[in-house]
Amino acid sequence: MEDRAGYQVTVPTGALGDLIDAVHELAFGESVPTWRIGNVTYLGRPRVRDLPVPGRMANRLGHPVAAIALTQWSCPTVDVVFVVGRNAAYAQFCCHIDPHAPGPDLDRLRGLVSTTAAVLTARGIPAHTDQIAER
Repeated sequence: MEDRAGYQVTVPTGALGDLIDAVHELAFGESVPTWRIGNVTYLGRPRVRDLPVPGRMANRLGHPVAAIALTQWSCPTVDVVFVVGRNAAYAQFCCHIDPHAPGPDLDRLRGLVSTTAAVLTARGIPAHTDQIAER
């Protein structure tokens, strides 16, 4: 079984639309996203494609309602599954990389999660991040 690293952003259920918008803003926003890994600064938007929702992830938190894949250059693809539950909505970011090995791919995954949470927080939407169990 291949290793997966995963993180999630959690918001109140009523903010699901804002959560989806924040993730899409990373790809389609007016400003070009940048992030720094070591001494290299990366510029550019990831390529986004829709993923089928049924069977994407068994989820005990709620019902998956949408899923996308973010791909950029030669980095591993990050799957983002949006889940709505009774008390919260989630964006689960998963990537097929070794979650125990530090490196640029794990930094990029964490950067996507923290940037999404920062966008939501700046808009006054309470958001927090968590690491999720590997599958």
